[in-house]
Amino acid sequence: MKFSKDSSGEKTDFEIAPMIDVVFLLLIFFISTSSLKIQETQLGVDIPTQAGEQAQTEEIPDEVLITIKSGNRVFVNNKEYDSPESGMLDELTTMLYKLKMVYEKQGVIIDIEKGVKHGRVVDVLNACAAAKIDNISFLSED
Repeated sequence: MKFSKDSSGEKTDFEIAPMIDVVFLLLIFFISTSSLKIQETQLGVDIPTQAGEQAQTEEIPDEVLITIKSGNRVFVNNKEYDSPESGMLDELTTMLYKLKMVYEKQGVIIDIEKGVKHGRVVDVLNACAAAKIDNISFLSED
């Protein structure tokens, strides 16, 4: 069987310039998408070394609620500390410091009644700073 040749005589050329453009576009696409992927070796995951080893659980202390009531009275979990005239709050500072030594991540919640002067709040914050407690939250009324 004999195949007929194209009688038009036109020779088709293979254009290399558009093929190079396509190859470069594909190269840029794959380089840009592969650089966005986080490598699994870069993730910080601690895997236990032994099967029988159990994770250590940290004991979480009870909440420490510091209430500042009218008359400059300071209560910690319903127990009064220092006198209303005391500016340094030595008893409160000592108690918070001992608590911080036992529980390193100990935080406190400060509840302030209406009418309390800002100076007393600053005294309580200074006592927390002296005891090196940096996790302080304020209780708000809804």
